[in-house]
Amino acid sequence: MIEEILKLIGSNEGFFNKLEIAFSIADPNGRVLWSSSKFEEFFLKPHNIYFWQPGLKNKKNIKIYTKEKEYLLNKEKLDYKNNRYYLFYVTQNDQLEDINDYIEESSVKYCFEDIIGESETIKKAIKDAKKVSKTESNVLIIGETGTGKELFAQSIHRESRRRTQKFVGINCAAVPDNLIENIFFGSVKGAYTGALIRKGLFEEAQGGTIFLDEINSMPINLQSKIIRVLQEKKIRRLGGSEEIDIDVRIISAMNKDPIDAIKKDKIREDLYYRLGVVILKIPSLKERKKDIIMLSKYFFNKKIKKARFKEKPVNKLVYDYLETKEWKGNVRELEHTIESAVIMSSEENEINLEHFPKFNRASREIIDATDREECETLKECMEKVEKNRIIYDLEKSDGSITKAAERLGISRQNLYKKMKKYNIEI
Repeated sequence: MIEEILKLIGSNEGFFNKLEIAFSIADPNGRVLWSSSKFEEFFLKPHNIYFWQPGLKNKKNIKIYTKEKEYLLNKEKLDYKNNRYYLFYVTQNDQLEDINDYIEESSVKYCFEDIIGESETIKKAIKDAKKVSKTESNVLIIGETGTGKELFAQSIHRESRRRTQKFVGINCAAVPDNLIENIFFGSVKGAYTGALIRKGLFEEAQGGTIFLDEINSMPINLQSKIIRVLQEKKIRRLGGSEEIDIDVRIISAMNKDPIDAIKKDKIREDLYYRLGVVILKIPSLKERKKDIIMLSKYFFNKKIKKARFKEKPVNKLVYDYLETKEWKGNVRELEHTIESAVIMSSEENEINLEHFPKFNRASREIIDATDREECETLKECMEKVEKNRIIYDLEKSDGSITKAAERLGISRQNLYKKMKKYNIEI
């Protein structure tokens, strides 16, 4: 009978409690016969599983929340000598990360002096941004991928009266729909199973600046709640009744034409007008070709120092190549291309065209790239294959997260998670 199993566990209780798995054995009615210490951390020595989690009676698993993470409480049949019992065990839901992983409190690394360029278009953008920084108005920054929208956002914050307060950023496209309201507004204890008292994005940025990147990726239903916050300057935590006064400035950004986004129902028109009190347009590299040489010289110097190489000249043909190339990824792509060339020139006294790929990285064979890298374990090799495949599909998709995710057969959120893991930028 089950007594034999319990006796076995009891005589080895120290061993079972050392296991990282949180598990429990219960009878068909959910009455707990034995539970590990890890399991009791979740349920505080439960006497009956179904009393705490009635939804588990007719399901194989349910979501539980604790320590601001989402877990799964799983149920498996355990048949022993014609008697049925159940094994309950807890696993982390790999589809979601810690809520705080999505909120990035920046140290504000950039200021206007870090924006390189002498073209009229970039000088106008800087001049307009400096004007905006002296006000309290909400700002909408519009620019293609890689143009430096966050650099401008941080610079505005740094020159504003809020400079001594927090600058908190979030990429709206990277947050799963089922977490987004919790992240923005926080929660109270009991709002959902295992919910804790926690601040949301607006409270975290109290007195400072919120940077909402890719605002056009925010779910429409949340957009209406953001409008309410903008109107009333108050928020209410998930599951709470108390209204909390909010004093934040919102800087948002998008890499799409806002009018087109409105037509496609990607952003509410009324939210667009509230966020875009001032609209700041960041020019693409195509619109500021005069700056390519200046930017290139800056990046060559920066990357050579980073690689701890001795100073070396750059062949004139390299600058001709960089000036005539089409930069779909804008300044970010230019920077990464130069960094690659600097690394490839490690054994040479000059940087020349041979150190630039004849084609973009997208033309490399994924497995060949992995073979050229040493890896000690199978896990390392598999991770390098995955990383190279993600880079390959991102470039085949011209930096589009949605298209790359479709090619890879994974969700946008999962792709963002993997890009963060492998430190991949676009």
